[in-house]
Amino acid sequence: MREYQIAAKPYRLYKSHFIERMTPKEAAQFEHELNASELAKLRLMYHAVEYFVSDDPLFAVLHWELTQAFDDERADALLARPE
Repeated sequence: MREYQIAAKPYRLYKSHFIERMTPKEAAQFEHELNASELAKLRLMYHAVEYFVSDDPLFAVLHWELTQAFDDERADALLARPE
């Protein structure tokens, strides 16, 4: 018998909601990390979009950048599905 995992339904996370979740110190730290990133596409995406879509490949890159700035648990919390 095969076990199948049900993929989570993709969601939108508005950038304003994402930013509201951060403390001022985290926002400054993330801005520094984003500006120092060699991933130009990530910077362009971040500044160009109104919301992030969880199944977009750049969402995973954004998560990775947040993990670099903070830790995996905080990155998960900042990018969590809106309630």
